[in-house]
Parts: sequence; C-alpha cells; structure tokens
Amino acid sequence: GAKLGIGLGRTVYQLVHSLEGTIRAPHVVPLCGGTVFSESAYHVNEIARIAAKRLNGRCTYLHAPAEASSRRVYEALLADEGVAAVMNVWDRLDWAVVGVGSAEHAESPEFRAYVERAARAGAQPVADLCHRLVDAEGRPCAGPAECCTIAVTIEQLRKAKRVLAVAGGPHKVRAIQAALRTGAIDVLLTDEATAQA
Repeated sequence: GAKLGIGLGRTVYQLVHSLEGTIRAPHVVPLCGGTVFSESAYHVNEIARIAAKRLNGRCTYLHAPAEASSRRVYEALLADEGVAAVMNVWDRLDWAVVGVGSAEHAESPEFRAYVERAARAGAQPVADLCHRLVDAEGRPCAGPAECCTIAVTIEQLRKAKRVLAVAGGPHKVRAIQAALRTGAIDVLLTDEATAQA
C-alpha cells in the first residue's frame, strides 16, 4: 500500500525492468506528465506500469502532458478529476524513484530544445528531475514553461519519505551534484567511477 512515485528517463526505465516481484503491492503513480521525447525510456506512464506490475501493485496513470500548451489548458487539466487524483498523491509519497537528466548533455533533440527555452529565459539549468530543471546550486530554474508544467515539484520531492535517484556516467557528474544540492535526494544509486568523481 505504499505510495511510490516513478520518474522518467533511460536509467529509471532500466531499473524498473530489473525489479523482482514482492508482496509489497504499492500504489504507483507517474511523477510527471507525458513528454514529446521520442524514446520509450521517456514514456512515464509505461515506466510506472512496469514498476507496478513487477511489484504486484496497482498504477494510476497521468493522462496529461508534462507541458501544457497554454495557461488555460494547464488550468483545465488541473481541474480534471483523474489528473488531480495523481497530483494529490505527490504530497504524500512514501518513495520516489527519479532519474537525473543532464541539461548540459541533452540526449534527445526535444530535451535539448526544452533546456534551450529555459536558457533563453535567463535560467542556467544543469540538471533535470522529473521535468523540473535545477541550476548548479540545486535551485529550481524558472523557465517559460514553468507556469504550465505538470510534474512533481522539488518541494514535493523533499516531503517524500525517501527519494532514490538513479544516474551514472561521467557526463552526469555535474547534474548529480546539482540534484543532490536540492536536498530532495536521500539515496543515490550510481556506478563506482561516477561516485568517486
């Protein structure tokens, strides 16, 4: 019955595929809306579904984009009962599993464009946690889409009982440091070389 939030990204995708069944039966929810990123690793509803299946739990899907096209669309989505049900769980998470994206080494053209939009608005993003950009000091970046973003906030992650971040590789070192500086991460799962760096 634990409330488990699942983020997006290739490493989270790989992690949930390696989970072994237990009798814990959590209630799994995505931690952000869907993105336009083309890789299956970024389909957060699918990642959450797999996590729930592997852990003998149930999943509530978030049928909304990570970025609404306008403030009016954003407010309409927040008023939707199904969207609100998922977002309400974000304030009461027992566990959250998140990836750490590197804003400096964007892997897809769509993510690169998202980072560039924030930079043009004056932000200096280094890392991405569930579609929320943070700077080198771990402070949330206010970008042009921030007011229309449907994703767990850094503050909500800080309120979760445990947050597990999964990320690795030399290109992620600065992003991981920024993520740790948010104060939201309790456990970091990484490789030895990255940990030493």
